[in-house]
This record gives sequence, structure tokens and C-alpha cells, in this order.
Amino acid sequence: ECDWWSVGCILYEMLVGYPPFCAEHPAETYRKVMNWRETMSFPDDVELSAEAKDLIQGYDTLVGGFSNGLINVIIDYYATSI
Repeated sequence: ECDWWSVGCILYEMLVGYPPFCAEHPAETYRKVMNWRETMSFPDDVELSAEAKDLIQGYDTLVGGFSNGLINVIIDYYATSI
């Protein structure tokens, strides 16, 4: 069992350098988390591959939650790298 939301947020922070829903006030952070589809974005000054963005925010996102677990992550990664 894995908390895919947290994995996606940690991956974002590792690649970008700060959390995906960073804000000055807790209420604003909460609003960003609750509306993540509209508020999550990638900064222009950080170069991320399309695969990294897809992994974090793609069709079946880490932040949104993988319904079938890690196997989808592995299959998707290797299928696109062939």
C-alpha cells in the first residue's frame, strides 16, 4: 500500500526544488491542494522532461492517485522508453 499523492508531491519537490502547493498562508495552501487540477503547474525556469511531468500530473497521476498501483508506473515508464 502506498500513498501515491505523497509520492507525487515528494517527486515534484525533488525535481522542482519546492512543494507543488507552496503558499504563504495555510488557507491558500489548502485551497491549492483542494483544487489541484487547476492550481498545480510546473515553473518555466525548471527543465522537466515530458515523462517526469506525465508521471506527476499525467493521465493517471501520482497526485491524482494510481488506481492499480506501482505496476502501472513501471509499465508506463518502460513502454514509453522502448
